[in-house]
Amino acid sequence: MRRALSLIAAAFVMLVSAKASASYHLMKVVEVFAGSTAAPNASYVQLQMYSSGQNFVGDHILHVYDATGVEIAASKVTFAGNVANGSDQAYILVGTSAVSTAFGVAPDFVLPANLDQAGGAVCFEALDCFTWGTFNVTAADTAVAPFAALTANKAARRSIASGNPAILEATDDGNNCAADFTAVDPAPKNNNTGVMPPADAGADSSTKSDSGTGVDSGVGTKPSPNNPTVTPDAGGTTDGASSSGGDDGGCSFAARSSDGWSTALGLFVAAAILVASRRRRTEG
Repeated sequence: MRRALSLIAAAFVMLVSAKASASYHLMKVVEVFAGSTAAPNASYVQLQMYSSGQNFVGDHILHVYDATGVEIAASKVTFAGNVANGSDQAYILVGTSAVSTAFGVAPDFVLPANLDQAGGAVCFEALDCFTWGTFNVTAADTAVAPFAALTANKAARRSIASGNPAILEATDDGNNCAADFTAVDPAPKNNNTGVMPPADAGADSSTKSDSGTGVDSGVGTKPSPNNPTVTPDAGGTTDGASSSGGDDGGCSFAARSSDGWSTALGLFVAAAILVASRRRRTEG
């Protein structure tokens, strides 16, 4: 009996641990774009996971604030459900409908209105914020040091130079948007980025399937608006490097934390059966 109770306790601990790691909070705002001359309404906010199993984002919120720190209620995005790709380094793209036309990549969730280039803030829950331009109040997880105004044709992208320069890590966040971000050509990626296409689509996971299935690789295929010579970073490079010089563009297939649920559940069921069996023998 004591052994069975120990198994149940161990299973419970594993269940709690798996739930804590398979979540949504190990994620950062990594790229923000507020439109261009050619596509003025193509705004987006790109999030990136820095651990596997962070795709349980359903009902969580991306908040949008004006330069005075007042939330723009009409721009708030409540994620309608989880996303499929929970790989370490996976992306989530929140963008206006114009992003699909401008970049050839569909946002995972729709941003209702364009971002103000002059100043504001976006925050994923109270976990990570990006502030820019004339924003002048304290925001979660950032010092009052906003990035410059989001000028037309350029996106703000988080630097991942510290630690391992090939991947996003928690240490890449210095809580200082002016220092953590740089202006780059926009290259949005959605949650399909890094998901392997059908077997007949070729070995390059960043390539859109030509098998007739229409599988979206999640990578923009059109040149950046008003930057016709620059093609968005396709990702999936063999060495983890990025041609855009900032984001990793990689494809990590680390095991999802949900595997812990299966193991713990198996232990729990086994222990419960053992307890029931011994109880029947005792009563008999």
